[in-house]
Amino acid sequence: MNRRFEMSQPEAAPQACDPADANTSWEWIRTVLKPLGLTVIVAEWPLAEGRCPGPLLAKELGQKLLAADCGDFDAIKVGKLTRFFFQVGVDRLAESLQLVERELQARDLLVSAKIGHADAEAGLWRVYWPKAGPHTL
Repeated sequence: MNRRFEMSQPEAAPQACDPADANTSWEWIRTVLKPLGLTVIVAEWPLAEGRCPGPLLAKELGQKLLAADCGDFDAIKVGKLTRFFFQVGVDRLAESLQLVERELQARDLLVSAKIGHADAEAGLWRVYWPKAGPHTL
């Protein structure tokens, strides 16, 4: 008896997985985060902006959310936009959004930022900032 595994074809190389991608997956948001009482906040900036924040700011904002017992930093996605993702409690969503807004305002980063959150029920992103009426991201 041959005790080796036989592979007729070599396996394909695994695809790289970016953890930030889970934050934009409605399946993940609805089936994993929502049952845990969590949702996602995203803060984004155009890559071309001169004052585009870096990972240290994302971690600092996450620490402030954690200290306020609201949530924590999850991931960064860099492309045409730089996006910070935070996972926060649905019951503390308003407080979390206000905290992110205040912190970005204090660093003069709010002007070029867009802040929103995942609405799992509607399956869309709600814009919190800029406050110019009902929008979706």
